[in-house]
Amino acid sequence: ASAPEIDLGRFSKGGRGIFLKGALSGEFTGGYTAGSMGGSACVRVQEADIRIPEKDVAVKNLTVGLCFPDLPQPTTGPSQTLTFDAATAGKFKIQGGFFHFQLEPYQTLFVEKGRVGWCSGQIRLQPMRITPGIEEYETRLDCDRLNLAQILEQLSVADASGEGTVNGTLPISIKAGRIRFDDGFLYSTPGDGGNIGMSGADALMAGIPEGTRQFFQVDLAREALRDFEYKWAKLRVVSEEEILHMRLQFDGTPGRILPFEYNETFGGFVRVDADSRGSEFQGISLDVNFRVPLNDLLEYKDLFPVK
Repeated sequence: ASAPEIDLGRFSKGGRGIFLKGALSGEFTGGYTAGSMGGSACVRVQEADIRIPEKDVAVKNLTVGLCFPDLPQPTTGPSQTLTFDAATAGKFKIQGGFFHFQLEPYQTLFVEKGRVGWCSGQIRLQPMRITPGIEEYETRLDCDRLNLAQILEQLSVADASGEGTVNGTLPISIKAGRIRFDDGFLYSTPGDGGNIGMSGADALMAGIPEGTRQFFQVDLAREALRDFEYKWAKLRVVSEEEILHMRLQFDGTPGRILPFEYNETFGGFVRVDADSRGSEFQGISLDVNFRVPLNDLLEYKDLFPVK
């Protein structure tokens, strides 16, 4: 049966603030020969829930098995399995996942393969070795059918809804516990468009002087994205220091008449009041840039502490 939740800080200082609830089982075979003990053991944790309140991290229904074929060596056989039903880290929500891994000599963790669910799609992880003393790693995330509106929601860019997915590769580097995105791209499937409705994207206007040509261009894009049918979409993702830069490009048609009219004196479209006709756009290309403080959004400061 599942045991009551315990604070792992009872057993080690490093486990302080990590709460675990689940079922633990195991078996051991071995003997004592020529002055030393040897054998094999398997340990299994099932239906475990993990909480780290200080980091705003939680994992639901985790199952992991560890088999050590050659005790007292602290190494496992290949393809140990870890699965979970859901996880959260700050505002990020992971919709389940699995990993195959091996504990190797010198406390090295070899992640053979992994997959997690995010934004109603899948992200596959590349093989990766994590070794004590090494602070910097490079890998990539292969993204398959991620819902574009949910991506914008998860990144707190705007309140968004809609159907339409993107695919692609996101190269990342991890250094001193911080994640950087190294010029990744996500694309809609050719010939497979979608729709999106965005509200609350006032951050797009931040720092743009009101009444300028750029102000009206961004204002028009913000209004169009409240209800937009697109033929294709492309999202570029790159980190610069602590900021995640996202460039979102669309080609499509607004789903309604927009409250903008062309002003010859100004030389561009300007917002008009409700008494004016507005404009019906038959086709429009949008190029919108967002800046996201990724590390603050993840709320994972010191989640991976550097020794």
